[in-house]
Amino acid sequence: MALEPDQENFELLSMNAEPYKERVVALRNALWWKSSALKIARAAGDNSHSMLECQEGEAPYCQGLTPFELMERYAIPQADIFKIDIEGSEEILFRQENLEWLSRCRVVVVDVHSDEAGRAVGAAARRFGYIVRRHRELLVLRRSGEL
Repeated sequence: MALEPDQENFELLSMNAEPYKERVVALRNALWWKSSALKIARAAGDNSHSMLECQEGEAPYCQGLTPFELMERYAIPQADIFKIDIEGSEEILFRQENLEWLSRCRVVVVDVHSDEAGRAVGAAARRFGYIVRRHRELLVLRRSGEL
């Protein structure tokens, strides 16, 4: 399963996943901490972007879906590897009280974009008994005995 909110990137994802369409689900959505209509906020001067919740009356760019919502919708009892690269939104995702979806993941790999995000991910990982290792900008969370 792969989520990509950006239309151009989603088209590339779909094209690249085409040979594996029986095994890959590509969704034009964003991973978010709650189910919500989202808009895109592009940073001036570069190609980076982040997602923000739409205000009343704003047209949504895409729908934000929670990890738990995805696992339930697609009947995923356990994820072997859950890779998260949500351009700075990882801090808000991992600061939530309800992170029960983490109990359904063997390994979680998070691309962290700030020290605060890294602390939020690390704290959540420890709550769920993960061993945390850093590799460059990635935090790799794994359960004892996994990988």
